[in-house]
Amino acid sequence: MRLRGNPMRVWAERALRGAAFALLAWAMWRVAAANTVGRAVSLEGATVDASWPRLLSSSHDAAHLTIANGLPADSTRDVLAAFAHAGVRMTWSGPSVSAVALSVERVREPDQSLLMRVAGPGRVVVRDAASMLDSAADASGGITVVSAGPQGMLRAVGSSATASVPPPAAMRMRTILVLGRASWETKFTVAALEEQGWTVESRVPVAPGTAVTTGARQPLDTAHYAAVVAIDSAAAELAAAIVPFVRSGGGLVLLADAARLSAFTAVTPANVERNRRHRGGTA
Repeated sequence: MRLRGNPMRVWAERALRGAAFALLAWAMWRVAAANTVGRAVSLEGATVDASWPRLLSSSHDAAHLTIANGLPADSTRDVLAAFAHAGVRMTWSGPSVSAVALSVERVREPDQSLLMRVAGPGRVVVRDAASMLDSAADASGGITVVSAGPQGMLRAVGSSATASVPPPAAMRMRTILVLGRASWETKFTVAALEEQGWTVESRVPVAPGTAVTTGARQPLDTAHYAAVVAIDSAAAELAAAIVPFVRSGGGLVLLADAARLSAFTAVTPANVERNRRHRGGTA
């Protein structure tokens, strides 16, 4: 036997069931709309900015730009960011884009030249704010450019992309300490370093317990000295200070006579031996 229900209750259940189906259909439509890619717009260089009003008037919430001529300009990137903040998914691609890489560092020399390493397919021109510094017909294997006094921003200009790097700050060049007996070798070593622009201090023993020094005697540490140049056995007197100096990051140049001193064995990569003359014969 079928029981009659309350008519109002029946109509309410039907209305709620219909509303539930409507909400499910709306939710499925929203998910599908969110996963669909908006209108794909193919734009070229100068026409990009002029097309934004047309894109604004559309109801799509996603768009893709194909930049035919190189990378998007700064103004185009600003608009892309603005659309993204407004909830529009923006993507772009450039079939003709070729990457260019540029790194710049200071050469640890008194003139503090800039060492630029560049890589990119095809022709690449390296320039500063004033003029062209160098170029290569094909930089895919990488090129190196050294410039003593570039002006302003440094750029590597490729066929469709440009890499820009500001010049690094100048370094404080520290002193070179030369240790050696009174000899022509010591004299010319000091002269050559000074000619290159280094600040040089020297210590030359002239008698037991007596040495002629130039420059201000400072503690042998990396805060005051860049490197020690040891020419001969005269450097042995300061070996106890030179070894910790090297281990803390200081430089050490050992000429042949100084390299044979046992005092520097702990900081030398190899031992120096006298040449051995082969006298022939069989083993």
